[in-house]
Amino acid sequence: TAVSTYRDLAELYRYNYITKKDQVDDIMLKGLKDNPEHPDILSYLGLYYFEIGDRQKSIDMYERLVKAAPGNTVAREDLEDLKAGRAIGDPR
Repeated sequence: TAVSTYRDLAELYRYNYITKKDQVDDIMLKGLKDNPEHPDILSYLGLYYFEIGDRQKSIDMYERLVKAAPGNTVAREDLEDLKAGRAIGDPR
């Protein structure tokens, strides 16, 4: 259930072990199953999906993140950006 272990393995596959790059979200989704609604995993997946161009999955993860961590203002702003068709972190 160690969140950092899932993240570290996903990062290894994504950047160093390219033949397994397609398993990044599988690893993180397994981490989410083992750590339901964990903000770090939701955040990772939201940004990951954005970076690979899957805006809808990114929005879904950010919506879950905002529910799981309502005080996370950065996540709220990122979700607003996504819903408005902007890139995450774009100046307003």
